[in-house]
Amino acid sequence: MYRRQLLYGFTELPFGLTAPAPLRSSLTPTENREVDLLLVLAADVSASISPKNARLQREGYCSAIRDSRVMAAIRSSVSGAIGVTYVEWAGFWEKWNVLPWTRIGSQAGADSWASRLAAEPLHEGTLTSISAGIEFSRGLLASAPWNAPRRVIDVSGDDANNAGPPIEQARDRALNDGITINGLPIIDNDQTTTLDSGPPPAEVQCSNSADLVDMPVQDYYRSCVIGGADAFVVVAEDFGSFAQAIRRKLIREIAGVLGAVLIVGWTGGVVPEAQVGSTAVWRKKRPPVEQPAFTASGTP
Repeated sequence: MYRRQLLYGFTELPFGLTAPAPLRSSLTPTENREVDLLLVLAADVSASISPKNARLQREGYCSAIRDSRVMAAIRSSVSGAIGVTYVEWAGFWEKWNVLPWTRIGSQAGADSWASRLAAEPLHEGTLTSISAGIEFSRGLLASAPWNAPRRVIDVSGDDANNAGPPIEQARDRALNDGITINGLPIIDNDQTTTLDSGPPPAEVQCSNSADLVDMPVQDYYRSCVIGGADAFVVVAEDFGSFAQAIRRKLIREIAGVLGAVLIVGWTGGVVPEAQVGSTAVWRKKRPPVEQPAFTASGTP
């Protein structure tokens, strides 16, 4: 899939153009309170993702946000709430703020958010501009109605950046703003399926197609997409396992648990510490450490 899609090259317009205005958040005065995390869920809906798999991806987000273990992590935070907005992206012009900023601090709120997302029509795009998706998400974070100590863009997708500006530019602009970018690469049957075995390749040129041909998507995300404080990757082996992967990823992001470079032994509890079945976790820029079991609050 990389080989086919990289032939398109970077064919769309560079940064400097005004992005489409995000949806305005509809908040009552009592909802305009602080949150512990501002989270942009940014899902790939480019042509490499079939309508069936796009639906599975959407359903995975709905299932994860409703999960009682995710809610336990949210409730364990200082304010007991997070701010969430949902984006679908594809080519440079193809970015949709499907759900505006919503404060989630209760099971009823999570259920309502998931029901609203499920009712929205799916978008379909063409090329894969992760850089445009990150830049759009960065704008949403700048206009969020709350302050938060942590701001995260959660990018899911199954391919490399093949349109729009270089991925490094968008990533570094976000990191300079203090934003963390985490990744949820999805492996499909057309791509190399070697799961995480260590750090990503050194000296990868993220905009050099020769360096990216046949690179596993999880290596691409680790080398070129994620960054910032405690950035990490969770790998979904296929779209069928996406719900499980995003649930584990959300718990880790919300709880803010520190981890190892390659975490290799989850035995239970609500915080996913490693490869379990069809998922794996890799955390960037952390020395290997011995991992205890954690509760939702991050306490051993």
